[in-house]
Amino acid sequence: MLTITFARSSGPGGQNVNKLNTKVDMRFAVDQAYWIPEYAKSKLLVQQANHVNKKGEIVFTSDKTRSQQKNIEDCIDKLHTAIVNAAKVPKAPSEEQLQKIEDFKKAENRRRKEGKQKRSAAKAQRKWRDD
Repeated sequence: MLTITFARSSGPGGQNVNKLNTKVDMRFAVDQAYWIPEYAKSKLLVQQANHVNKKGEIVFTSDKTRSQQKNIEDCIDKLHTAIVNAAKVPKAPSEEQLQKIEDFKKAENRRRKEGKQKRSAAKAQRKWRDD
């Protein structure tokens, strides 16, 4: 379900970079996570589409620090954040918010109609009349 591999990190660090495997590649098999609800699994795969491989695993990498343990923690934090964001259920809007939305719709509709009337009046003035 959760596979962690280590590799040589890149970037500054001198000999430390060449000797130690501090980069962390973490793979999480979403389909095997029975504890995640189905709606959250599908949302997670959509939200993290750039991190999903052909096997359906979400791949997170970290080489932020020179410490292997801190990079593992960073990957786990990334996974935790992704799962929490996918599992969130949006709250229903309150009566106050619904009223604001309705007011904005009415105001926009009024502005649109006024603009149409102005354009119509301007075009009507251009018409040539023979009385």
